[in-house]
Amino acid sequence: MDLVQAGLLDRIESFYDAVPRDAARAEKHGGLVLFVREGPGWPFYARPAPDATAPPSAADITTVRHRQRALGLPEAFEWVHEHDPGLLAVARSAGLAVLEAPLLVLDPDSRPDPGVFSDVPVRLLTPDAPDFAGDVAARRAVAAVGFSAAGTARGEAGPAARDAAVTELDVAALEEEAVRVADGRRLSVLAEV
Repeated sequence: MDLVQAGLLDRIESFYDAVPRDAARAEKHGGLVLFVREGPGWPFYARPAPDATAPPSAADITTVRHRQRALGLPEAFEWVHEHDPGLLAVARSAGLAVLEAPLLVLDPDSRPDPGVFSDVPVRLLTPDAPDFAGDVAARRAVAAVGFSAAGTARGEAGPAARDAAVTELDVAALEEEAVRVADGRRLSVLAEV
């Protein structure tokens, strides 16, 4: 692996480790860290601990699976194979069914100007907007429908499934969104047609 790719993989790993820490408690279990969400929202996953002195073992995976079950969480593990190639065999030996998905990385020199993608208006969500709650509910519905399709192919769901997935947010979930947007930890946009 060349130094550029290694550096990119390290940045990706740092991102995947940092994102859940804003809304979750990190529990270390051997070579894994389990992110346990604090408050409402989607549950997180377990992944290789960035400071582990040894790669995750089958015993680590089993321990985390027991912990996830005890907490009523899905048994979810995520990692970047190119960064931790040995983990695939370990995960399978521990009894996990593994969905392999491609790592998609855009060459920074190949990025087009986002303005040429579409003439669809895009709007940044702000807590002081009159329909912030509706906007957040719509954004969450899009994510729920989009991530419900397996693999990387286009799913069958469309606007009707999105509209059916819209649910009213409770006060705590809406406040959590507003705080994270207001302090810059979260940016959300909607594209409207």
